[in-house]
Amino acid sequence: MSGPDPIALLWSVLTGVGLGLLFALFEAVRAAFRAGRLARFGTDLIFCLCAGAVTFLLALAIANGQLRFFQAGGELIGFLLTDCTAGYAARRFLPRLFSRWAAVRMRLRRAWKEKTERFLRHRKEKRREKSKKSKKSAKRT
Repeated sequence: MSGPDPIALLWSVLTGVGLGLLFALFEAVRAAFRAGRLARFGTDLIFCLCAGAVTFLLALAIANGQLRFFQAGGELIGFLLTDCTAGYAARRFLPRLFSRWAAVRMRLRRAWKEKTERFLRHRKEKRREKSKKSKKSAKRT
């Protein structure tokens, strides 16, 4: 009786971890851009295509193109391990992080706008004063 090859099982689990990290990356991108349903569908479709291609290549490398049960199980275990850790962090913490970053960015933008408006007002007043002085000196002559 032959069991699953331990090296093949390890490759399957590592492939699942890689797919889980890819899915967490897609979730981070969706959180960063506040993607709608269409963008979510697009990223899920891209992920499914990538996962299918990777699974096919893994089956081709390990079992001559035949997907064996332990390969699919190993990929699923690796994916779930990653999804329960990095995926959870991506779903829970990244939207908060991006909303706080947006608030900081808005404050910085507002402060920059106030500073530049104050500077431009000051320059405009200086020009007015200079033109008034030049008009007064022109009237004297």
